[in-house]
Amino acid sequence: IMGMSAGGATRWINIAGFNFQPSEISKVAFVVFFAIILTELKENKKINTLKGFVIPMLFLIAPIVAIFIVQNHFSATLIIVLITCIQMFVAGVSLKYFIVVAVGGIGAVIGILSSGSFRSTRIQTWLNPFSDPTGDGWQIIQSLYAIGPGGLFGLGLGNSIQKHFYLPEPQTDFIFSIISEELGFLGVLIV
Repeated sequence: IMGMSAGGATRWINIAGFNFQPSEISKVAFVVFFAIILTELKENKKINTLKGFVIPMLFLIAPIVAIFIVQNHFSATLIIVLITCIQMFVAGVSLKYFIVVAVGGIGAVIGILSSGSFRSTRIQTWLNPFSDPTGDGWQIIQSLYAIGPGGLFGLGLGNSIQKHFYLPEPQTDFIFSIISEELGFLGVLIV
C-alpha cells in the first residue's frame, strides 16, 4: 500500500529521501528481542523444556507473516528464523526439538521454493545462469566476468569496468565481484 517498488518487489519505504526495508530493521530487532526472551527462559530454568522451545517459536509467527507473506521476502524470513534457531541452540534448547521441526521445515522450504514461479526461476538461474544469459542470468554472468580481470592485485580502486557498463546492481550482493575486479585476489583475501 505504501511501499516503493524496485527490482520487481515492493519492500522499501521512503522517509525523507531515505529508502529502507523494514525487514532489515526486523533482523536486528529480533536478535535483541530473542536474546531477552531466551535469557529470561534460561534464568527461570525453562530453556531446556518444551516450553522453552515453543515460546520463541510462537514469537516467530509475526515476522513470518509480516515479512514472508506480506512482503514476499523469503530470504529475510529464512535469515530471521535461522538466527533465532541458532540463538535458541546456544542458549541451551535441546537439539531434539530442532530435529523434529527440521524434518517438517525442510519439506516446507522445498514446497515454498517450488511453489512460486519467480523463486523456482531464481534457483534455476542460480544453478545455470547461462541458460538465460541476456535475461535472468545477466547479473550473475556479469559478476563472474568482473572477477576474472582482477587477477592478483586488481585493476585499482575505482577502476572497475563492470560496475560502470555491465553489472546493473553492483552495490547489492554483487559488491564482492567488484571488490575482486578492483582489488584482485589479495584484496578479496583481506575482505
